[in-house]
Amino acid sequence: MFKLFSKRAREKRETPPDSLPSGPAGQRGYIIGDVHGCLNELVALLRLIKEDVANSPAADNYIVFLGDLIDRGPSSAHVLELLRQYKPDFATPVFLKGNHEELFLKILEGRMDLLESWFRFGGRDCARSYGVDNLGSVFLNPEQVIDNLIDRVPQSHIDFQETFATMYEFGDFVCVHAGILPKTKLADQKDKDLMWIREPFLSYKKPHEKVVIHGHTIVEEPEFFPNRIAIDTGAYKSGVLACLRIDGEKTSLIKTASPT
Repeated sequence: MFKLFSKRAREKRETPPDSLPSGPAGQRGYIIGDVHGCLNELVALLRLIKEDVANSPAADNYIVFLGDLIDRGPSSAHVLELLRQYKPDFATPVFLKGNHEELFLKILEGRMDLLESWFRFGGRDCARSYGVDNLGSVFLNPEQVIDNLIDRVPQSHIDFQETFATMYEFGDFVCVHAGILPKTKLADQKDKDLMWIREPFLSYKKPHEKVVIHGHTIVEEPEFFPNRIAIDTGAYKSGVLACLRIDGEKTSLIKTASPT
């Protein structure tokens, strides 16, 4: 389908290959991996992107967030508020929904059966960021915990997350949170797979309809395969938030510095 790179064609790379399929003509994409409540890293990365645009203007710039803006890190509420109001004059933001947004929205609908799972997956940190205390009562009085969350989470944060798409096509690439179901057309993909899948997507070697850029599965460094690019660098524990820059056939990485 696409000739990505001839050397080590079935092996991962941790630096962008010399050539990749192309983004749309006249457009540049900045694809950002899982933020997970890391406000400082997000602010730093957005500043680097703004500087990059100033140094090399393009006709149209798009900043694509791959989902999982919340949970695990300390500042989910602040991240959502920042991005809800984020309307840069130099780029168009695009927000995709991750499995953590999906779970959070279900919790706010009153799904007590999901509360313990959400807490194990980083929801405890998200709740704290909204000022919800006494979180040990999740096991004794889950209804009270959900009521406290509903009281504390602004409706504007809920409305914002409900606008998120689950897929964004950018030239020869497609951006999703988790991946796609192999051997299935993009038009036939299900949201559940786009937000949650790992296997058989991660081990699938053959070409997809487009090259998939995804987060969800943590990698030490962004990884480049012939059919997919993984850019979730686990910012909440590594301190590194990564962005894939696509300008025509040229690609590069922009990352925050890891803590010393």
